[in-house]
Formats: sequence, C-alpha cells, structure tokens
Amino acid sequence: MRDPQVRVGPHVRLASLPLSERIVHSALRAGYARVVISPQGVLAPFTPSSEHRRFERFVRQFGSRITLARNDAEWRAAVQGIDPAVPVLAVGDGTLVSPALLKDAAARAPCP
Repeated sequence: MRDPQVRVGPHVRLASLPLSERIVHSALRAGYARVVISPQGVLAPFTPSSEHRRFERFVRQFGSRITLARNDAEWRAAVQGIDPAVPVLAVGDGTLVSPALLKDAAARAPCP
C-alpha cells in the first residue's frame, strides 16, 4: 500500500488510528462484503515492515472478509471470483475515505 510518489503512507495515524485501518473500518461500515488489499502494490516486491505485520494482525479479526494480496498472483486469485457484473471500488494510496463516501460509490451504477 505504499507508493513512493505519495508522501502519506498507509499506516500514518490520523486522530490515533492508521489510515489503512480507517479504510477497512469504513468499507465494512459501508456494507462492503469483501475487501481486497494490496499492501505494497500488486507488482512491487513485498517487503513486510513492522507496520505491515501489525496491520496483518488487525485484519485477521475480520476473517475471510479481508484478503491481503501480497503479489500479482494473490491479487488475481482474490479478484478472479468476483462476478463481473458486481461493481468494485479501488481506493488509491494516500486516500482517506468515509463510510458515507463508500456507500455512495457502491450505489452508483458501473460505467459500461
């Protein structure tokens, strides 16, 4: 989840909670059944840091609702089973979202 072009990392704290955890909480509160996360981008080599390991412990509590895709193959496996008719939402690096924003995005019809 770290893009060197973005100055705000995914685990930077905002009001005592890391942005990465805020995104997960927002997605689940917005009613998303599944969240797929790429800790460092799907093509970049993944080198876990202490922040990544802490985040992995955090997401374990949600079971199969959260998938961490650490490489391209894991990313493809995670999204392969998604029905093409189901809309998906991507949240980029350095982005902070709210449950209301994610609910609104889920309610919009996908573009053809």
